[in-house]
Amino acid sequence: MNLPPDTPEQSELIDGPDAFRQALLHCASETRRTFSLYSPDLAREVYDLPELAEALSEIARRHRQAQVQLLVRDTRALVEYGHGLVRLAQRLPSKVTLRRLTNDIETQAIAFALGDREHLVYQNDPDNYHGFYDWQAGARVKTLREIFDRAWETAEEDPRLRQLAL
Repeated sequence: MNLPPDTPEQSELIDGPDAFRQALLHCASETRRTFSLYSPDLAREVYDLPELAEALSEIARRHRQAQVQLLVRDTRALVEYGHGLVRLAQRLPSKVTLRRLTNDIETQAIAFALGDREHLVYQNDPDNYHGFYDWQAGARVKTLREIFDRAWETAEEDPRLRQLAL
């Protein structure tokens, strides 16, 4: 599916994991109510950051209708090694939800994050964290939100990631 073109003066190119982390943190800090993230595996080097978990926790606690959605393809490393975002979902299960894809997602993006209706962090290179951050990407966010929502509806929670009550 093709995305509408972006406006260059509203986009910032991302080149490398450090820039990708910074874009994610900025996107999360600017988001007020809805943050949706698709990643194949929530790679620890980029997503397992205390600052990101704190920013997403703030979103979840900010408004009664706030929602943080994390959609991943492969949860094996999350189960085996643990992850800050998994712990966040376990602490705030009604506001932060993590699901595993059961079908392919209809985008060529390697990973993306959507903040409210206008923030977009987009990774388009699987080997390096290349992509862009657009903070006024309304048309792109709308298109990716529809794709994300369709994938979310068929995704399922991974019981191995639930916190066991003692």
